[in-house]
Amino acid sequence: MDHGHDDGSSIIKHCSMKMTFNTDYNNLCIVFKQWHIGSGLQFAISLLAIVFLGFAFEKLRSYNSIKECDFQRSYAEQTNGLLTASKRSGKISRPLCLCALYALQLIFSYFLMLVAMTYNAYVIAAIAIGAAWGYRHSHSDSLQTIGLCH
Repeated sequence: MDHGHDDGSSIIKHCSMKMTFNTDYNNLCIVFKQWHIGSGLQFAISLLAIVFLGFAFEKLRSYNSIKECDFQRSYAEQTNGLLTASKRSGKISRPLCLCALYALQLIFSYFLMLVAMTYNAYVIAAIAIGAAWGYRHSHSDSLQTIGLCH
């Protein structure tokens, strides 16, 4: 009969939150207590996921920049001529889409900041590697590198 006593056979895992730069992954929790690292394999899989998050963030940032340039170009073209009703109606939803993409990018960047706040060197490196990979992939076929529209 269980009376709530621990016989020592169960291991309670707690999140270890270090507030200084470190390389320890034992009992590391990344953002959520459910994202608990208990082994080297879990850490390696988490690092791969973080690389992907960095990559995806940079792709989103690049996509947003391209869409912003497209919007600015089309707006400049419209101001040189007459605006038709179809052009006006097409522009009503576009800024809302750009705002939603910007909000998504902002949320994504704050999430990556929280990931980096583990102060784990490997985690921070994974973010940087993913972002660099995404930047290279996003800008390899384009001259648009820093959001310039001309």
